[in-house]
Amino acid sequence: INFESCGAEAEAVCGLNSTVSCPDGACEGELTCCSTAACGPVCLDPAKMRLQTDRVDDTPTMCEYLRDFDEKMEGTVDGMKLALPAPTCTADGSYKAQQCAGGRCWCVDSFGTEIPGTSTTNASSIDCEKVRSELQCLELTCRMGCDYGFELGAGGCPQCRCRDACAAVSCPAGRVCTVVDVACDADYCPPVPA
Repeated sequence: INFESCGAEAEAVCGLNSTVSCPDGACEGELTCCSTAACGPVCLDPAKMRLQTDRVDDTPTMCEYLRDFDEKMEGTVDGMKLALPAPTCTADGSYKAQQCAGGRCWCVDSFGTEIPGTSTTNASSIDCEKVRSELQCLELTCRMGCDYGFELGAGGCPQCRCRDACAAVSCPAGRVCTVVDVACDADYCPPVPA
């Protein structure tokens, strides 16, 4: 099996420390053997291999998209502002466990949804990484694509319902938050709460 037939799947799951041996012995030249679910053992160029947490393409994550939205303002009406605070993202594009804005900090799940009961004015008073790890139910398996994650129940566990991005937004008098479609040049530009 060659790299081209497995492509991104092999690139995404093969780490540089892979030690699986290939069926026909060692890989030729500088190639390294790696085991994949769909393609089995494959020989790959180590320069093309990425760690599992690395990204395979340059498409921004939802966190990066929202973080950069006000700056880019692609396909929006002049004066339109994002109704949510711009999130803080990690180097791999996921939501940082603790988000802060307007003198308040809170913990979020992997979709950027606030975990109930974690809001504070003292950023150092709560360990959001610990809160995330203790909520075992945060890795919900639900066959729905929700741009803004899932609604959280009273215990902080996700329900299999998409979260309304405008639900927790308080707008100035006479204004209403609504989710707006965005026209852009990218393959996918999720609607934003504005």
